[in-house]
Amino acid sequence: MGCFGGCDKDDGKKEHDIRQGPNQKRGCTDILCALFFMAFVAFWIASGIMAFQSGDPMMLIYPTDSYGNLCGDPNNNYTSEKPYLMYYDITACGNVGDTVVNNGQCATHQSCRAECPSEFWSYWTDAYPLITAQEAVLVGAGQDPNANPILNCATSADTVGCVDFTKFICKKQYQSVINNIVSGTTSLAEAKTQLEELIEFGDCAEYYVPSTPVQHRCMPGVPGVDEDEFAANISANTNATEEGLIEGINGLASNAASEAFDMAMADIQTTYPVILLGLSLAMVVSFTWIFLMRFFAAVIIWVMIFGLFGVLAFGTYYCYTQYALLKGMEVVGASLTADYIGGMAQASGTVELWLALFIIACILLVVFTVLLLFFAKRLRIATRIIGEASKAIGKIMSSLFFPLFTGVMYMAVTAYFALTSAYIATSAEAKFHLENRTSEVNNSVLSIPCDIHDWNSEDHEHYDNPNVTCVFDKYVGNYAWTNETVYVHLVNLFGFYWMMNYITALGQMTLSGAFSHWYFTMKKSDLPAFTLWASFKRTFYHIGTMAFGSLIIAIIQIIRTILNYIERKTKKGNNKFLKAIICMCKCCMWCLENVFKYINKNAYILTAMYGYNFCKASCKAVKLIIANAARAAAILGVTTVLLFIGKFVVAAGCASFTWAFFAGQFGDAETNSFVQFMNSDPDKINYIWFPTVITFIGSYVIAVGFFNVYQMAIDTIFLCFLEDLERNDGSAEKPYFMSKSLMSLLGKKNKTTGDKELKKM
Repeated sequence: MGCFGGCDKDDGKKEHDIRQGPNQKRGCTDILCALFFMAFVAFWIASGIMAFQSGDPMMLIYPTDSYGNLCGDPNNNYTSEKPYLMYYDITACGNVGDTVVNNGQCATHQSCRAECPSEFWSYWTDAYPLITAQEAVLVGAGQDPNANPILNCATSADTVGCVDFTKFICKKQYQSVINNIVSGTTSLAEAKTQLEELIEFGDCAEYYVPSTPVQHRCMPGVPGVDEDEFAANISANTNATEEGLIEGINGLASNAASEAFDMAMADIQTTYPVILLGLSLAMVVSFTWIFLMRFFAAVIIWVMIFGLFGVLAFGTYYCYTQYALLKGMEVVGASLTADYIGGMAQASGTVELWLALFIIACILLVVFTVLLLFFAKRLRIATRIIGEASKAIGKIMSSLFFPLFTGVMYMAVTAYFALTSAYIATSAEAKFHLENRTSEVNNSVLSIPCDIHDWNSEDHEHYDNPNVTCVFDKYVGNYAWTNETVYVHLVNLFGFYWMMNYITALGQMTLSGAFSHWYFTMKKSDLPAFTLWASFKRTFYHIGTMAFGSLIIAIIQIIRTILNYIERKTKKGNNKFLKAIICMCKCCMWCLENVFKYINKNAYILTAMYGYNFCKASCKAVKLIIANAARAAAILGVTTVLLFIGKFVVAAGCASFTWAFFAGQFGDAETNSFVQFMNSDPDKINYIWFPTVITFIGSYVIAVGFFNVYQMAIDTIFLCFLEDLERNDGSAEKPYFMSKSLMSLLGKKNKTTGDKELKKM
C-alpha cells in the first residue's frame, strides 16, 4: 500500500483477530513513503558531508562579522586587534527562521571589537530621555530645536543632562552621522530623527549588557566588578544632586547584577549534590505517583471536580453578596463576608460590574453542573481506564525507561543538526551589493556587486557616506545541487523536523504496541517477558507509516517557521491587515499541527495493533473517536489536568526539598550527619532560589518523560477499550478483554455456554 492508500479501501487481506494479540504476521506498510524517507535521509547526510568537507573549522572558533571579516585575523588590518564578536541584538539569535535564511548567522548586525561591553546601556533609557528633556527645555525657553544642537558630554562643560555619544556602537559607515551630531553640525530635531532611524534599522546597537568572551563571542555575563567605582557610586548617593543620584543608581544596578551572576555561578559548585539528589527524587516520586494512580485516580479526580464546583459556587455567592451590598439589600450570610471582603465592593467596582460577574458566575456554574451530570458516567470510565493504564505500566516496567532510548536519539539528531548548520554556514562565501537609502543617489548603483573589503578601507570614496553602503546580499556555497546555502539550510532544518517527529512516532508506536498486547491478553500471566522488545521489532514493518505521519507534522512546522520569519521581517511595518493575516495563519497552523499530532498518535496505536497503513489507521482512528466523542473528551480532559497536576507536584515537591535543605530545615553542617554527607553547607550558599529553580526545572523535565509514557498508556488502553466494545459482545467466541470493573460499570459481562462469567486473570 502506498502513501495515498484509501481509508476504507479493501486490500484483499483478511482482518486480523485482535483477540489473538497484536498482528504477528504483518507486512510492510506505506513502502513508497519508507523509500522516500530513506532517500531523503541519505540526501540530508550527503549534504552534511559536503558541508563538512568545505567548511572552515577555524570559523567555528573565531567568528566572522557581518562584513565577512574573521575577528582576530592577523592578516586583516581592520580586525587583527579585534578578536571578539559583538551582537547588536543577541535576542535575534533565538529565531530559527531568521537564522536559517541568514546562513546560520543571527539576524542582527555583528561587529568585531577589541573588547566586550562591560556595562549596561540602552538608547531608550540612557540617551532618548535626555534628548527629549533637552528638546523640552529649548521649547520652554522659546528656542527652536531645529536651530540648536544636542548638548553632548564631549563638548559641554555641564555634564548633567548631556548625552554621552561615546556609548553609541554603530556600523562604520554611520559613524559620520554620530560625528556630525557631536560637532553640532546637525540640529537637535534632525539628530533625534536620525538616531531613531539608526536604531530602528539596526545600524546602531539599541542596547548592550555586560558581556564576557565565550569562544571569542561576547555573551551576556559579568567580566568583574570594579570596587573603586562601586564605592564611588555609593558615596555619590549621599549627594542630593541629580548627577549623583543618576550615577549612584546606575552603578548600584550594574554592580548588583554583576555580583548576583557571580554568586549564582559559585552556588552551582556548592549545591550540585543536593540538586542531583532532588532530580533522583523526581524519578522515584514520578514512578511512585504512576504506581499509586491505579488505586487513587478516582479519589484525586473527584476531589478535583468537586473542588472546582465548590469554587464556582462560592464565586457565584460572593459576586451576588457584593452586588447586594452595593444595592443596599439584605443578604443572608452577608455579615460573614462583610468583615473580611465586604468593604472591597465599595472600593473595587460598581453595581453593574458585580452584577455582570454574578451573571457570568451563574452561567459557568450551570454549564459546569450540566456537564458534570452529562459526563458523570464517562468520568467514572476515565478513572477506571487510568487505573488500567497503571496496571499495564506495572506489568511492563521497561516502558518507563524507554524514553531514555528515544532521548539519546533526540540528542544525536539535535547534535547532527547543529553541527551541520555550523559547517554549512562556514562553507559559504558572503556576497554583497550596493544599496542607497535616499533618492538623491543614482538608482543605477542598486544591485551592483561590491567588495566589502574595499569598502572597509577609509580611503574608499563612500566609506563615511551613510546613503550609499555595501550591504550583505546572500551566501553562496558550492554544492552539487545548488549554490544557494539558504536552500541547504532549509533542507537541514526540514530534516531535523522530520527526524525528530519520526523518533516521536517510533516511541509512540513501540509503547502502544506493548500496551495493546497487554490489554488483549486475557490471562495477564501469559504476557511475554520481552513485550516491549517485540513491539519495537514490529515497528520496522511500519517505517513508511511513521515516516508518513511525521512528514505531515514536519511540513506544518516548516511552514510555521517561515511564517515566523515573515512576521519578524514585517514587524516594523504599519500594515495591520498583513499582520492580522500572518497571525491568523500562525494560529491555523498551530491548531492544524496539534490536530494532526492527535490523529497520528491514535493512528500509530491502530497500526501497532493491526498492522494498518497510515491512511487506513488514521481514518479508522478518527471514526472511532468521533463515534465516542463524549468519552474521548472526558478522558482527554481528565488526563490532561491529572497529568499536569502530577508533573507539577513532582517538580514542586523536589524543589521544596531543595529549598528546605538550604533553608536549614535539616540542620547545619556541624550537627546534622545528612547535611555532612551531602557535602553542601547551607550557610555557604548565596541564593536559595537558584538551586531551587534548577531543581524545579530538571524535575519537571524528568516528570514529563515518565508521564508521557503514562499518557501513551492511557491513550492506548482507551482506544483498545473502544475496539473491545466494537468488536466483541461478551460471548464465548467474542469475550470482552476489559476489566471486571469496567464491565460492571457498563452493565456487561462475559459468558460461557453455561452462562458463567469467563474468569479473567
